[in-house]
Amino acid sequence: MKSKGGGRMKRSIHYFAAAAVMFSLVSCTDKPKKTAKGETAQPAITDAQRKLYVLKKKPESIQYPLKGTFRGAGGEIRIIGADVSSSEISPSGEFTIKLYFKVIKPTISKQEIFIHIEGYGGRVNRSGADHMPVMDMYSTSQWKPGEIIVDVHTAKLKKTFPPGTAKIWMGFFEGKSRMELDSPKADKVEKNRMLVAEVNVKGSSRPPRTYQVLKTGKKIRIDGKLDEKVWSKASVGKLTLAKKPVAPQQPTEFMALWDSENIYFAFTSMDRDILSRFKERDEPLYREDAVEIFFDADGDMKEYHEMEVSPAGVLFDMFFGGVRTDRKPEWNPPVDVSVVVDGTLNNSTDTDKSWTVEMSVPLAEVAADMKVPPEPGDEWRVNLYRLNISKNEKREASAFSTTTGDFHQLHRFGAFRFVEKISPAGERPVIKAVPPKKAAPPKESVDKTVTTE
Repeated sequence: MKSKGGGRMKRSIHYFAAAAVMFSLVSCTDKPKKTAKGETAQPAITDAQRKLYVLKKKPESIQYPLKGTFRGAGGEIRIIGADVSSSEISPSGEFTIKLYFKVIKPTISKQEIFIHIEGYGGRVNRSGADHMPVMDMYSTSQWKPGEIIVDVHTAKLKKTFPPGTAKIWMGFFEGKSRMELDSPKADKVEKNRMLVAEVNVKGSSRPPRTYQVLKTGKKIRIDGKLDEKVWSKASVGKLTLAKKPVAPQQPTEFMALWDSENIYFAFTSMDRDILSRFKERDEPLYREDAVEIFFDADGDMKEYHEMEVSPAGVLFDMFFGGVRTDRKPEWNPPVDVSVVVDGTLNNSTDTDKSWTVEMSVPLAEVAADMKVPPEPGDEWRVNLYRLNISKNEKREASAFSTTTGDFHQLHRFGAFRFVEKISPAGERPVIKAVPPKKAAPPKESVDKTVTTE
């Protein structure tokens, strides 16, 4: 389990002046016709279609037998099973979902069917479609007791749907109300919807990008200067735009190192207008300039940790028990952070240059089920982000491993490989320490150390 401990965060700040299952459901319906009054008329079901979709008895073979009863709107409908055309789905391919119902009593009003296809994280990776049963040719108010109704849909996953297990849920609704569901299979019922099937979505489980984290033999002094010799040996990574791997307008470079107790990070972010007015730990730093680190160390795409640092040296940290859920803001690990600003903070009338973050994070706080300390060659799933938000420029988000816009897309996280020696594929270090200025005194100069609970 991931650590949920608390701790004290020490930060020192030095300033000196310088010039958001997408899928589409396709039903084989004819275009609805208009009545003389302009209303949409329900197409009549033909005798040939009845033979396909309105049966007199339950099929002998159903892929996923189900037991559940929907009640509401004066009706009672039992779901008896489902078929899915394939147990392994390609995001770019189509598949068919077939639902089987037994009518106990028709409803007074027309009920729609909703279908949710969800990847890890449930609602966060959900797509769905609402539709009238039997291609809107035979509504629930027309059904007759004893009939076996077959509802067929063709689904197509978008390319960005995450790989792994996808759950298919369904239910009936009218307006904002769902029919109530009762089932002896409690694990298949959630919020008046039935889990009808699980399928596997194809996709690579390999991380989109890998970074080599070099081991250091001694602890690093956290002062934001990056002038210790070991930083010159670290591999340098560059963030790209969060949605596509191209260089951002305001570049960010990062480095990382590790020892038996900590993982160390360094960020240098070019920034013409450095903005951060938050002062307290766990304030919403993501609304202004910030760098972010996400850890899903064991790659289970369930529990994970998030950390953010602002140019003012303020820290945001959060533990998540699920994707954007089960938040524990009381998780405050003992993190050391130091920020050096090359410019003037919160002054949009001049042009700034950059801000540099140096920080150490205890491995045990973010390791989840991974071994601490890591063995050389171990990989943890990690992603890094930078938000550039100013008064005079367009908001820009960049990332270590690209996403489709949501920073909490755990399947898109890259890998941090712990090594004792950088392989030839490693990038040469290019991040430079910010040198002290000997020019005239700046308009604003602050040098202080703050301890935050």
